[in-house]
Amino acid sequence: MSTPICLSFRSIKLAFLLATGALAGCQGGKVIHILSYEQGQAKAQEYVRHYSPHQKQGKWVGPPVTLNRLRRTNLAADPVITGGVDIQEPDGKLRPFPGALITIDGAHTFADNSSRYARVIGPGRHRLRVGGVGFLWSEAPALHVERGDSIQVIAHLLPEFRPTMN
Repeated sequence: MSTPICLSFRSIKLAFLLATGALAGCQGGKVIHILSYEQGQAKAQEYVRHYSPHQKQGKWVGPPVTLNRLRRTNLAADPVITGGVDIQEPDGKLRPFPGALITIDGAHTFADNSSRYARVIGPGRHRLRVGGVGFLWSEAPALHVERGDSIQVIAHLLPEFRPTMN
């Protein structure tokens, strides 16, 4: 008697996992990496041609950030993340982006007037994202830091190429 109940429970659990996307790893569509201005413009044209309000939209992210790591320069100090944020223009030139949003483990920091930032963090694993209104987010791979580490993170942001659709 317990076997049919077990099978029923497993079927319900499997249906729940499929419905919530947990089994398939589904989190709102696929991730589209935009690495250049030209690619972003081409993807935006494709987006407009194939847009449907009923279709689940993918997540667009910009080019990955550049990391420079200094290991254990001062063992008594907490790890520090510093860096800068620039906007990439259509001609490839970079210009500073004061006020850019830097998110480290869900806590926010903003770039100063010269587009630089610094943040003291604790040892461990951290997630960093850089972006701003009207720009694609750039993400760093998971950062594992120890006491005394310093990491410089430089981001070159691309605009959000997709137009607002009604």
